[in-house]
Amino acid sequence: MSRIGVRLLGPFEVTRDGRRLAVAGQMRCSLLGLLALHGGQSVSMEAIVASLWSDRLPQNPRASVHTVASRLRRSLGSDAITRDVNGYTLCVDRADVDALRFTDLLDEAGRVTDSTVEHRLLREALELWAEPLSGDVFVQPLQDAERPKLLERYLGAVERRIDFDLAAERDRYDSDELWILTARHPFRESLWHRLLLALAAAGRRAEALEQYERLRVLLLDELGAVPAAELQVLHQQLLSDDDLDTVTENSNPSRRSATSASRRQVPRQLPADARHFTGREEILAAMDALVPDDAEADQPPEVVVLHGEAGVGKTSLAVHWAHQQKARFPDGQLYLNLRGYGPLEPLEVPAALAVVLRGLDVPSAEIPTDADACSALLRTELARRRMLLVLDNARNADQIRPLLPGASTFVVVTSRDRLSSLTVQGGVRQIPVRPLADDDARTLVTTIAPRHSFDRAALAEVVRLCGNLPLALAVVAEQFNRSPWLEPEQLISQLKDSSERLEVLSTGDSAGTDLRAVLSWSYQTLDAPTALVFRLIGRTPFDDLGLPAAAALTSLSVREVRRCIRRLADLHLINELPTGRVQLHDVLRAYARERSDDEDSLAARTAAIDRLTRWYLHTAAAARTAIGPPSDLIMPTPAAESDIQPLSFADHRQATRWFDQERSALVTLVVDAAARGRHELAAHLAFCLWDDLERSRALMGSDVVQLIAVESARQAGDPLMLALAYNQHGATLGMAGRVGEACDQLAKALELFLHLEHRAGELMVRGNLGVGLRLLDRHDESLEQLRLALDKTADLDTVQEARLRNSFGMTYLALGEYGEAVAMATSAIELHREAGDDRGRAYALDTLASAQQAGGDVTAAIENFEAAATLNSSLENAGGLIDALAHLGEAQHQAGLDDAARRSWQRALESLDLLTGSDQWNTAERTRLQDLLAGLSQ
Repeated sequence: MSRIGVRLLGPFEVTRDGRRLAVAGQMRCSLLGLLALHGGQSVSMEAIVASLWSDRLPQNPRASVHTVASRLRRSLGSDAITRDVNGYTLCVDRADVDALRFTDLLDEAGRVTDSTVEHRLLREALELWAEPLSGDVFVQPLQDAERPKLLERYLGAVERRIDFDLAAERDRYDSDELWILTARHPFRESLWHRLLLALAAAGRRAEALEQYERLRVLLLDELGAVPAAELQVLHQQLLSDDDLDTVTENSNPSRRSATSASRRQVPRQLPADARHFTGREEILAAMDALVPDDAEADQPPEVVVLHGEAGVGKTSLAVHWAHQQKARFPDGQLYLNLRGYGPLEPLEVPAALAVVLRGLDVPSAEIPTDADACSALLRTELARRRMLLVLDNARNADQIRPLLPGASTFVVVTSRDRLSSLTVQGGVRQIPVRPLADDDARTLVTTIAPRHSFDRAALAEVVRLCGNLPLALAVVAEQFNRSPWLEPEQLISQLKDSSERLEVLSTGDSAGTDLRAVLSWSYQTLDAPTALVFRLIGRTPFDDLGLPAAAALTSLSVREVRRCIRRLADLHLINELPTGRVQLHDVLRAYARERSDDEDSLAARTAAIDRLTRWYLHTAAAARTAIGPPSDLIMPTPAAESDIQPLSFADHRQATRWFDQERSALVTLVVDAAARGRHELAAHLAFCLWDDLERSRALMGSDVVQLIAVESARQAGDPLMLALAYNQHGATLGMAGRVGEACDQLAKALELFLHLEHRAGELMVRGNLGVGLRLLDRHDESLEQLRLALDKTADLDTVQEARLRNSFGMTYLALGEYGEAVAMATSAIELHREAGDDRGRAYALDTLASAQQAGGDVTAAIENFEAAATLNSSLENAGGLIDALAHLGEAQHQAGLDDAARRSWQRALESLDLLTGSDQWNTAERTRLQDLLAGLSQ
């Protein structure tokens, strides 16, 4: 038989019995390359399509594959490629495909126990290496799938071979190779680790330190990250003049720093296990067998894809297995719902990466904005950890690839899609999840409804009509639970009487059914108000909502909505959360939207979301007023329409808690209203949200909201609204430390207010400009703006005048004019007291204390900082409380009261946990407080 040879490493080449063959055409070369990489094994039609075209499919993919394969046979010979029921096979030995010979040698090297033999096999494999699948010969999907995998194997082999060379030669090792490798792969820290070791072993410690600094700057500038813990430990050893033996103890880069490991929390993110999980023993056993008993640090990750139809129980299976196997993943379990199927957009790759990284204790400030950099950081974080990663409800392979680790971690993916291209890439196992076996299906029903007495034949018929799907069976069983008198024959009769339902329940093949049948059957039992609640909740732009919001959405009373929710929960059409809020799983949400599209007019759907947005607008306005005098009295919130009944709040505590619970929904509604062209609604809601975002230090959310407010005000053509939006965006930027940009926005606001001859707006902006200019050390200009505002006291309300005087005090403090600062802050305190503005009074007390401390009266300063902290605490104003406690600790430290200072700073750290909306401010403040506490210990 003729012998086919394929070269994929370096210039593409095909031979038959040693004679070169000409294969033309990118699709033919790509198909040949794909078949060659499977080394004589059949490649399914689905895998071929996914690898050659990815998401950009031809009109008839299967016919296109047949055409390409036929043309390839003409080039290779009719016997070179065979076809079977599954797909195509290239008749080739693995040893005759250089890429497979390369990986086989590496696999063999990984199995041997003799280090000399391992070293020889590594060198033999590396002699085969050249750039894989290079040039324009192969289609991009195939290159994207295979090249990174081969490159990772190559780099791992190079590193292992270098470890041998370093151990054998030490001070004689030539580091030129590592210089080249780090230049080509600048973000692969394991190469840098070996370079530093090689330089240190050669006595070039200074160069090693220089290269560490080069790497540190590179990671910080490009990824916003810091070197790995192992590199930091090595750096400290190089700095400490440890002898060479001590330094080279770190020559195994897989060793983790104990300090790094100890500071991390072990994530336990798995959802609750299914209470009535039944069956699946064969799949559970197969997955059990895939988990290695003693995983090595650098072994490839195990990736399992559980695929099947909607409602078949993929997520329940993944979570149940994960709970059973928790002990085998001591470094933690991560869970992420990728929202692949549903009305909400699938989770974007950057957002998914950020969520997983935060689950690994990576601070938000250290998470890169670039998706590739995020993916690299995730691989670094997961390396050498025995973790379980459950990626639930994936849309496609592209959503999964950046989340896959480079080694060690076990990954379970659930999807309605087979994700065939992941299988083609290698290392990914597909496990189909089919409907339950008959015995397991009957057991599930009787377990959920244990008090009902079933006739075996009737129960078997119910199971058959439900298609053996777990979710459908659970819904039916709950019906028996809710109505013990219900006989199976009644249900069977209902199912059989509806030809439409039967058609939906049976999709035409024996492998599965459509969940829509069971959902439709449940939906048809709902009365009109309950059906309306289900449909419209499916249209909301966020994951969950409370009963009052649902009432506004549907124009029903809270009492009626509560009744409807209970009915929906009984039928498993909605989830009731422990918080009292309700939530639709994305499959149910998709069905609810379909029903709404069919039954509700576009006008009715639009009106429902507008009602919900207006309810949030007026409730936010009420909450803002309950917390204290708002920062914006320039543009009152429009009066609530008769169909809106916003919440009221007894005090600032209720209002604060409402904002903490609803902040994410409010931000989402601002974005949604602007996207739907409801610009006035978006801008007004942004205005009402400003005070809470400032209080909670949610700077990133505030930046998004206020940017939208600026654009929405512009789209609405309202110059007053635009002026106010510029002002609030400027204030947000100032809080974030972007003071120059803040002053630019405030200048635009001032120009508009002057043009409109709007005196109150002008004075407000001049006060904010005074603060911004002070922060830029432009003190004279700051005082000028504040004087221009304060000179017009007749146009000021009491709160505005108090804030201006406090700003004067801060500017005088910055100038070192402490007497004037004390006088201004004192007058501000009295005005805030007169206006009943306790939050403003707390800030003014902080200013007064700072001026007293700077002027040398530390005792008075401590007293007023304590008063500011007490007032902020009573107001639940966490941001102001943290500021006051930090300043109090500094004054106590200055007075020699270090124990008291420690207590103040520790309390400030604890208070950071109350800032549910904060982001980078939280991180920076936490670092500052930790540094202050560390200083006390020295």
